[in-house]
Amino acid sequence: MILSQLNTEIQSDKGTHHSYIEMYYEKTLANYKDKTITLLEIGVNAGRSLELWAKYFNEDSIIIGIDKKMTVPYKPSKKNMRYIIGDATKEETVKKLDDIDIIIDDGSHRIQDQLKSFNLLYPKLKEDGVYIIEDIRDIDSTIQQFKDLENSHRVTVKIFDFRNLKNIKDDVIVEIRK
Repeated sequence: MILSQLNTEIQSDKGTHHSYIEMYYEKTLANYKDKTITLLEIGVNAGRSLELWAKYFNEDSIIIGIDKKMTVPYKPSKKNMRYIIGDATKEETVKKLDDIDIIIDDGSHRIQDQLKSFNLLYPKLKEDGVYIIEDIRDIDSTIQQFKDLENSHRVTVKIFDFRNLKNIKDDVIVEIRK
């Protein structure tokens, strides 16, 4: 099943509110679909996106979510899923994580937190992995901070700006490739 069809069933905000499923994730994640991967998502709230990833990827893939607090009671539906209550900007929350193929930051949406999480988690990303930061606020004023990562971490940074599609001011993704 394709990702957009799964999202119609699951109703994550990645396709209902934002333009990410069809405009970004469908293409970006296709190469990982049938592989056994480890995916980490920061900021999962009610777990809809975790359920989406668990249905989309190989059943042996490990799907991990981190959130500061569980605002809605959520229990992962499959045994290959984990939910960590903690702050992804803190070493003690992420210290046991390693060998991650895909990291998605859908957390606080504040640049200082996004950069803290990136600096803690990027070393845990596998070679050829992808680090995705969603919902970039004020990309016009923060773009240079993301571009500076290219020199400081020797990575490729791409900006995907979908603001004009649904007229949503934070409909922007930063993609960082290792």
